[in-house]
Amino acid sequence: MEQTINLALLPTVNLSESIIGFSRNFYRSHQSEIRLGPDCLPHISIVQFHCPMHKQVQMKDQLKKFTNSNVIVKTSALSLKLDTEKKCWVEIQVLKNQTLQRLQDELLALLSSYQVINGTGDDFRPHITIAKIAEPRIDLMDLDTSILKQEVNCHLGLGICGTNGEFLKNLW
Repeated sequence: MEQTINLALLPTVNLSESIIGFSRNFYRSHQSEIRLGPDCLPHISIVQFHCPMHKQVQMKDQLKKFTNSNVIVKTSALSLKLDTEKKCWVEIQVLKNQTLQRLQDELLALLSSYQVINGTGDDFRPHITIAKIAEPRIDLMDLDTSILKQEVNCHLGLGICGTNGEFLKNLW
């Protein structure tokens, strides 16, 4: 049996709570397939991959040196991304930088024997997902957008992925 694993940057607790608060306000006027909260953490996916259950201990050992990785990123703007099912992903864009790209490259080198399922290299698009909605129209008038255009201190987490790429359970 396989699980989908997510190596992701997790914001500080304070910012995480702010993003969850922002998303809850958003959910008041939009039905979402994703609901951020304590069991679905805001995150920036660096590498998502399939890992057989029997290889998880070995995989965790390979990644030990990254357990204390801290990275500063900058949030940019809200964006909407339409997928092939005509669902709309509401995301906080994170500016791509050399540190993020280097971290992804190092993790990919260590995980070369696993099937990676997220964008890499030029296709790497760092972001924090807020919602997945059916209607690509959103109302931002009552939302506090102070979480945008901020420098954010994050640490690397290793988690179980949900069906929509959610970070469900921290394994570290």
